[in-house]
Amino acid sequence: MKSLFVIFLSAICNLAFSQAWQQLMVNTSSNLHSVFFLDADTGYTVGQNGVIFKTTDGGANWDGQTSGVSSQLNAVYFVDALTGFAVGDDGVILNTQDGGANWSTQLSGTTLELLSVYFVDSSNGYIGKRATGAEPSSILKTTNGGTTWTPISTGYVTDLYSIFFTSTNVGFGCGETPMSLNTYLLNTNDGGANWSNQNSNTTNIMNSIFFPTALTGYACGFGSTFIKTIDGGTNWVATVLPVNGTYMSTFFTSEQTGFIVGAGVGNYPVIMKTTDGGANWVEPSESFVGTLNSVHFPDAQTGYACGTVGLMIKTNNGGLTHIENMNESSPGFKLHQNFPNPFTAETTIHFQLSENSDVELKLYDVNGREVKTLISEKLITGEYSIHFSAKDELVSGVYYYKLILNSESDGKYYTGVRKMIYQQ
Repeated sequence: MKSLFVIFLSAICNLAFSQAWQQLMVNTSSNLHSVFFLDADTGYTVGQNGVIFKTTDGGANWDGQTSGVSSQLNAVYFVDALTGFAVGDDGVILNTQDGGANWSTQLSGTTLELLSVYFVDSSNGYIGKRATGAEPSSILKTTNGGTTWTPISTGYVTDLYSIFFTSTNVGFGCGETPMSLNTYLLNTNDGGANWSNQNSNTTNIMNSIFFPTALTGYACGFGSTFIKTIDGGTNWVATVLPVNGTYMSTFFTSEQTGFIVGAGVGNYPVIMKTTDGGANWVEPSESFVGTLNSVHFPDAQTGYACGTVGLMIKTNNGGLTHIENMNESSPGFKLHQNFPNPFTAETTIHFQLSENSDVELKLYDVNGREVKTLISEKLITGEYSIHFSAKDELVSGVYYYKLILNSESDGKYYTGVRKMIYQQ
């Protein structure tokens, strides 16, 4: 019986440190700013120094393509398997009609940075750009598949970091007023002819916007801020995300299930998942070098995210996290993200028990070595907060805390893991 217990506990530990996301190898040291996949296998990424890479085998191999420019490329979008666009600094618009084998430049009529690109269909597309007092237009629009691009005045001098359309006429854009750091959330109901600024209920700048349905939309940005609408943008509700940082990109595979990526305080990569429309977020336990700029899912299970210094990561299981493993199989136990996170001196870990249980709460370093046992005792049903001081205990870095429960009702073991960042 003792040997069976050891084997079972070992299986739990292996599960806790298994990977939801794996790093892929892209042969570049340039920062990657945008990723777009047509299906689980075929995708593109663009970035610094005009780099464009393509994969046709799910990211196992990436082939560099000739862009013909050295300007930073900020966004990439494909209308179909052959037709794609990449936009970037110096007013650069690139177009391919043969799946990336050849790229040609299109006239943008500006030398300002082009920040985002979105196509409603093969003919109608939009580019978000930087704006100045001399050049106040925030958007370029095409109605002929990119043959020509026309500047559109939104009525606001706004840098548009992200554009999303839910139909031919209804679209949204988010960004900021140059230099003044005022946030804008723009909406059009007539295909871009007229725009209004919506109340986002936050003063923090939004970097990315996504609508999985016509009524439900999400945006993320600075100040660990996440906003949501369920009425097509008429009202937005702002919340603070559990991990402090700047969030650069969001993508939802359904109305309730989505992802956000960005940079935590101290410039470490953050990727989080929600399965309840943003009410709760969980973070995988993986640790990568760099920060993340863009995330894209061609289907519910397969996702990619790219970032600084050629960072590219992939999931094949819908970004399944270990907290999900615990919550889906356990009878009501819940482990929360520590707060604050990152922390410099002290932090608090909060968890809930739905029944009496033998409880262990342990701390591990990034290599999975046990550092400290915070709790090892029988606890009754209720909510618990553990205050932990890292002074003289830890060195700066990434750590994981794991809750192991032995349920009194069924005798089974349950486990959950979350990541914490300590900065001296």
